[in-house]
Amino acid sequence: MCDEIVTVIIPTYNLCDFIADSIEGILNQTYKNIELIIVNDGSTDNTEYIIKQYIEIGEKYNSRVKYLYQENQGKVAAINNALNKSIGKFITILDGDDLFPKDSIMQRVKILEKYPNVMSVYGNASLIDVNGNVYGIQKARVVNNKMELINFVKNPIASSSIMFRRIIIEKIGQFDSYIKRLDDVDRNINLFLCGDMFYIPKILLLHRTYKRKGNIKTRLISIYEFHIIANKYFHTPMKQIIVIKQVFYQCLKLVYQLFTWRR
Repeated sequence: MCDEIVTVIIPTYNLCDFIADSIEGILNQTYKNIELIIVNDGSTDNTEYIIKQYIEIGEKYNSRVKYLYQENQGKVAAINNALNKSIGKFITILDGDDLFPKDSIMQRVKILEKYPNVMSVYGNASLIDVNGNVYGIQKARVVNNKMELINFVKNPIASSSIMFRRIIIEKIGQFDSYIKRLDDVDRNINLFLCGDMFYIPKILLLHRTYKRKGNIKTRLISIYEFHIIANKYFHTPMKQIIVIKQVFYQCLKLVYQLFTWRR
């Protein structure tokens, strides 16, 4: 049985209502050799108080939990901070309001151990509401080329379900902290370009969704970041096509968010 250290990184900002559940979900995994690094990205709510219950001074102290605090710099900067201090052979990133099913880490580790050529592994996600009730499934799929990762309607990968080898970080260095909203798209393309990705057609993530107010500024940021990503990974005229399609899609998404309660 594999006993390699798995690093789980939880970047979090003002998610005090959910962070304890995310932490408990990691500590209760069937796979036990876990290094959990929680990065508080300058939260102004009770996030720090809750996390400290799991470090040395807390009532729920667990030696596997490491806590880092930084001034608010964004999710990717928090991830890079944790990567610099991590030791795991395999790495996975969990948003501070999402959850892993009990055997999620075990299933992914088995694939990475069985297939040395596979650089990253991912699966499907159950969609849950603020109360943890399942209402749907985000079904991922096999990705055959990087263009499929620039998806204008549905992300082909449930991003927090991805586990990847440390060798990828040694190869690419850090993730691009300039990308704020589309960090998962940028990260997924990076992982795809580093080697084979393996799709497990099982639920590996509980992804929480809730009402988020649509606004023009958010959509403009998404368009701008798609432009940056297109310039990084694609050539003319493909990058112009990507940006034009994204402008159209972000306008549709803004209208959709104004009249619906789920993102």
